Amino acid sequence: METGVAMNISTVLNDFQRKFVVPLTADITRTLEVTCHKSGEENSGNNFIGNAVVLIGIEATSQFTNPHSQEELNRFREEAKKQYERLDSEPRQYLSQRHSKTDGSQLANQFMKNYFDAWFSGRTEFGVPLCELVWAFGNPHTHSFYPHYQKRFNDKLISGAVDWLYKNEDQRIGIAISEIEGDFESQQSKLYKIEGNCFRVCPQILFVFFKRALTKFKNRVRSDNETQTQFLENYNRLSGIYGFEVKQA
Repeated sequence: METGVAMNISTVLNDFQRKFVVPLTADITRTLEVTCHKSGEENSGNNFIGNAVVLIGIEATSQFTNPHSQEELNRFREEAKKQYERLDSEPRQYLSQRHSKTDGSQLANQFMKNYFDAWFSGRTEFGVPLCELVWAFGNPHTHSFYPHYQKRFNDKLISGAVDWLYKNEDQRIGIAISEIEGDFESQQSKLYKIEGNCFRVCPQILFVFFKRALTKFKNRVRSDNETQTQFLENYNRLSGIYGFEVKQA
């Protein structure tokens, strides 16, 4: 496998696990376990902020599936800059320069399609794949502080909301992520609810889908040559950001 650097894939994945996966999932877990070991009417979850951190985790991980090499990305940015500079001042008011051939939303959606299990990836609601509905709330939750968001799908204006999961709903007793993982076959159906034209998603269940997808992704990196090549290219490209160990040949 030609990657420009000689690396043992197990060593690379161990580094990826230690410096990326562990701190990422630990932070998300802390956010989603805010109601654990508590109960009562005032025991409230983070709601849409909890959902936002899971979506951020999905987007961050999807960076490692970018199919374009660094050389391709550099060429694209250079050409995008040239094309943008050729525009007159009037159209520039309405346009922005692209910085990547594939944006984060595309990669995140594809990651969910490829690595979330069949229960998730095979579903549609309102005539739309489930991953697209889940992802529709990423930007408004993360950047705009919109707890309720509406988007038009197939001529229907769909409202989004977040439902927090409790071990006991009446007493509002918090539930640990490990408890959800231990009984996930029965818990996964609580991922979302449809109420009229409202799509309500549970961030804790979404997080367990994501954790399982991370394991599936790492296994595919080990076993599939094309996935491994793309992963190593992105691992090297992002090494300066995450402090990954790039071993020179």
